[in-house]
This record gives sequence, structure tokens and C-alpha cells, in this order.
Amino acid sequence: MESWRTYNLYTIVILSCWLGVPCSGQSDLLGLPIEGEIEEPHTDWLLHSQGFEAQVLRTTDSNLVLTNGLIRREFGLDPNGATVAFDNLSSGAALLRAVRPEALLSIDGVDRAVGGLSGQPNQAFLLPQWRREMKADQQAFQFIGFRVRAPQPSMHWKRTRHHDRSLPWP
Repeated sequence: MESWRTYNLYTIVILSCWLGVPCSGQSDLLGLPIEGEIEEPHTDWLLHSQGFEAQVLRTTDSNLVLTNGLIRREFGLDPNGATVAFDNLSSGAALLRAVRPEALLSIDGVDRAVGGLSGQPNQAFLLPQWRREMKADQQAFQFIGFRVRAPQPSMHWKRTRHHDRSLPWP
């Protein structure tokens, strides 16, 4: 298993829920808008950046979707949290080929997976029907919930540059 890191704000919030930080349960998924109910922009974002906003949505089959109009990342939440789709919305290309753990942690020299699923028959491509047969690794950290909120300041920050003082932290 390869070791890699993801520095995505939403991923960090979701990972914190695997690691035992108190989070809302999966029932909060029902409070999210359903994907497709919100119109996605169909313009060149370099020419017309309006309308490209980060969104947290749900699918009709109870998956969690993070999108900004340029990329789309879908998390299956059952039987364990795992990225099950990662799509380039500009080209329509699917960027995900295999479902793997979200991260690999080494704790006291022991590697532990964070989420993910096992049992994908072919690692070169992913068919949606295979997900029904895939299982959670019982040795991995298990997904317990998620929370959606605005970024919170992690430290006091004093402005030292001469730019718009009305801008939020940082």
C-alpha cells in the first residue's frame, strides 16, 4: 500500500471523524441538497469565474459529494468511507481507477489504513456495480460521521500587509 497525503480541507474534516473527533452522524446527509438539483455552470472558468463555488451535496443513493464546478469527488459512506468517484468536470474524464484507503497512518511502527474498501476485482478501472460487493477492512479506521462547516481560525492572525482589511481570516 502506498503512503500519500491529501491536504483538502473537506478531506481533513472527514478524516477527523475517522479518528474519533466528535462529528455528526450520517443522518446529516439528509440535510444536504441532492446533486443535480443545483445547476452546474457550463462555461470556461478562466473567462467567467462566477458560479464556481465549493458545494457539499448528496447523491440519491446516499453518497457524499464535494464539488467546485471543476472537479467532483464522491465518497461512499457504507460499509466504510471511501472515495468512489473523482471526476474532471471540464473534460468529463473519470480520474479514479481503484478504491483505496483515504490515507495510511503509521502509529508506533504499525501501518493502519483510514477508510477504503477491498475486493475490487480489477484495479485498472471501477464499475459502480462492483461497489455492492466490496467490503470494509476491519483493521482500518472506520468512518463514523461527518460535519460540514466554514473554516475556523486555528491561531490568532495579525495583518501585516496592506490589503483589504475587510477580508476574513486569513
